Amino acid sequence: MKGKEVNLCLHVPSLPNGISLPCTVDHSVPEESVLKYEDYFLASERLSLKRELSWYRGRRPRTAFTQNQIEVLENVFRVNCYPGIDIREDLAQKLNLEEDRIQIWFQNRRAKLKRSHRESQFLMAKKNFNTDLLE
Repeated sequence: MKGKEVNLCLHVPSLPNGISLPCTVDHSVPEESVLKYEDYFLASERLSLKRELSWYRGRRPRTAFTQNQIEVLENVFRVNCYPGIDIREDLAQKLNLEEDRIQIWFQNRRAKLKRSHRESQFLMAKKNFNTDLLE
């Protein structure tokens, strides 16, 4: 039976600059018994681990909202742009999203409204300024 030399590394998140601690195995191991890390975790655990690792790298994966989810969120926003935790949790359950993603969506939507209001005020002031100069 053909063996495979195994060289394992232990990654400790608290170490600076992603330093890994090498842990060598001195004996050969049959190749079929060497498992990839995916073999140790269920699909849901792999997704969770992937999210945790992306957090460690500094960002979580971007949430892609479906058109239906956006329509529902926009309709709620028109009625109440500051929904409470109860409404957000209800939306999370109905839209199959995490509550904190919904909270961030509303924060971003309020910022977008404020930005568009500020831009329209600027354009109106610019138009008035230009017409005053022509008179």
